[in-house]
Amino acid sequence: MQSFLRAFRTASAYSTAYPRLPSNANAHRAFVSPLRRPQSILKTALPRTRGFHQTSYTARQAFNYQRFNASRNVFQRWAARPTFYYEVGGIGAVGGGVYVANLEEVPVSHRRRFNVVSPATEAETGKQMYQQTMQEFGNRLLPPSHPKSRMVQRVLDRLIPHSGLDGEEWEVHVIEDPMKNAFVIPGGKVFVFSGILDVCKGDDGLAAVLGHEIAHNVAHHAAERMSSSFILMGIALIGSAIIGLDFGFGRMIIDFAFLRPGSRAQEQEADYIGLLMMAE
Repeated sequence: MQSFLRAFRTASAYSTAYPRLPSNANAHRAFVSPLRRPQSILKTALPRTRGFHQTSYTARQAFNYQRFNASRNVFQRWAARPTFYYEVGGIGAVGGGVYVANLEEVPVSHRRRFNVVSPATEAETGKQMYQQTMQEFGNRLLPPSHPKSRMVQRVLDRLIPHSGLDGEEWEVHVIEDPMKNAFVIPGGKVFVFSGILDVCKGDDGLAAVLGHEIAHNVAHHAAERMSSSFILMGIALIGSAIIGLDFGFGRMIIDFAFLRPGSRAQEQEADYIGLLMMAE
């Protein structure tokens, strides 16, 4: 009995000095429980975050819808006026009168077109475009003594007497750039990219390119495009104000419906006039 008591005391002293390690389940609970989130946090739904583009698109759609409703209300109130049809007829008559009064005939091709831009305004616009072009490409211009510059000047001297624009202050600028392009700014400012000279393969090919570009000035296509833009922008503004048409969308429709066919007509006209200059 005494030996049993001594063994029991020894075991009790050992367990007091060295506490028993918890089981695997107890150890897992002891480690995980401090890291657990409260149930209230787990059950709380986190707010959804929207991207910047989605938010801006939604705001833009709401703005367009509100503007459409406001414009529709304005149009409905205008249409309810007893003089509505007289007012629409008067606006149409004034617009038609302005259009007919400013019809003119294109030189050489004799095509009828609308133009409200004077030659002085076209020349002033050409000066602004010339300054912008020089700021962009002025550091890449070849000197007049360069063979490429002399080639362009030689071809130009053959075309100008047959263009009817002898009074313009013609200047030749050759830009050292692989771009295949050339253009003539109203006022006689000729710009040719060196990349197109390889495509032309000589004076005859270059004459076809320059004849086409000079023909745009002969027909005053720049003034015609400005005149068309005034009308079309006015139509877009009226559509935006009356029926709530988005201005950018309206402008895109007008571009596809009117401006592009007009550009093709002008390009064909420039080809025709340019060929006549080459033939002479």
